[in-house]
Amino acid sequence: IAFARSWLQRGGSVRLADMVSQKKGDEACQQLGGNTTFVSCDVTDKEQLGEAFANAEDLSLVINNAGIVAHDGADLFENWEPMIGINVDGVVNGTRLALETFEGQKPIEDGTSRVILNVGSMAGLIPTTVMP
Repeated sequence: IAFARSWLQRGGSVRLADMVSQKKGDEACQQLGGNTTFVSCDVTDKEQLGEAFANAEDLSLVINNAGIVAHDGADLFENWEPMIGINVDGVVNGTRLALETFEGQKPIEDGTSRVILNVGSMAGLIPTTVMP
């Protein structure tokens, strides 16, 4: 939400995409105000993720920020597929769809670049028994 708030303060528009209910997403949009919309989306589902990018006019910033970790005591291998699906595949597919969307848009008038920000956590840098 902090990224979205900052982008809105700079005059941008925001489309939030998350696995929460439409009601919770709409509440987040109301809280943020401005030009904010919500799409309920599972980043492991390519079709749903594609729908999150549909009709995204003048898209200039994409932030891939979804991520999960198995909790202490959880079996790493039981949680393997969901973690890889969200933490790796979701980021790769989100980046691919962002690039495809950027390619279909006209250049930004002031020459500003479009940006994809893939957010990670310290979990990607520190060995742990609960992360692949």
